[in-house]
Amino acid sequence: MLSYMIEGSAALDEEGRDRISSGHLVIFKDGERVRLSTGGEAARLLLVSGKPLREPVAWWGPIVMNTRAEIETAVEEYQDGTFVKVGRPPRM
Repeated sequence: MLSYMIEGSAALDEEGRDRISSGHLVIFKDGERVRLSTGGEAARLLLVSGKPLREPVAWWGPIVMNTRAEIETAVEEYQDGTFVKVGRPPRM
């Protein structure tokens, strides 16, 4: 069973391992280690870790919320310039 999922495409190297090109996203399943080999080439990596929220996800462009209604509100706020709320506590 694979311990990760690749967004986009990947090729295999000489040993049959996945070779992931620049600009691709890899989503790992639960685990304790990540092993990376660059074959001696320079590489840049962003590793983000956290506890899964197990909440519904609604996504539109760069905006991610929990429901379609929240997305619609966020888009309206973005369009009228009130989306960014500096110095205000979040609404609950």
